[in-house]
Amino acid sequence: MKLLRYLFATLAIVFCITTFSTAIFGVENLVNVFGDLTLQLVLGTSSLGMAAAPVIPFIDNDGNVLYSESGVIGTQARTGGIEERSKIAETDIVMGHPVQLGTEGGQVKILDVDATRLFGIAKYNPQAQGFTEGTKYKAEEAALIFTKGVIWVWAEEAVNEKDTVRVRLVNHASDGNKLVGYFGKTADEDKTAVLKGAYFESVQETATGGPVMVKLTDSTELILDNLV
Repeated sequence: MKLLRYLFATLAIVFCITTFSTAIFGVENLVNVFGDLTLQLVLGTSSLGMAAAPVIPFIDNDGNVLYSESGVIGTQARTGGIEERSKIAETDIVMGHPVQLGTEGGQVKILDVDATRLFGIAKYNPQAQGFTEGTKYKAEEAALIFTKGVIWVWAEEAVNEKDTVRVRLVNHASDGNKLVGYFGKTADEDKTAVLKGAYFESVQETATGGPVMVKLTDSTELILDNLV
């Protein structure tokens, strides 16, 4: 009996809070506030290997994440200037990771040491088939790719706006915090590449990694590190 009374009291409190919040903030803004909790859980269990972080996503009426002001990996970081394309994922592609054109026309795959140019960064998309399996696009499904604009990515080290933008093409030999698809500033012979024409647009101060804004431009060029 005590348990039932506690349950009914809890439900009543939740109902009152929701009703009050909806009246004050409106339905869409209420989704923006409470949607944060879901996204934290998703990021906390992501195959990206990053801890959950406080985020404030901006969501439309269909549940699509438009952009984020505080670090949802793979989302647009600023309004305007964004361009995106739809391609078929040749392999599984983690959202927020850089991609290159695939083996066949219309395909994309994760950037690797054989890449000749960057195509873009895989967009965060909760509607993708592989979203619940590791925040990714599954092979053979349509993947949304940012080709231009300011996007949240994962930096494997501390970076700032003055640093050269690099991307990791091969996992670090001993540091588990430095994985394929992460961004950084430090050259790792035969394992990283410079993204000439791309820029860090924010500061990431944590030595072991964290979210950072990267700006992709029309002139972004891929230059492999220390390859002869």
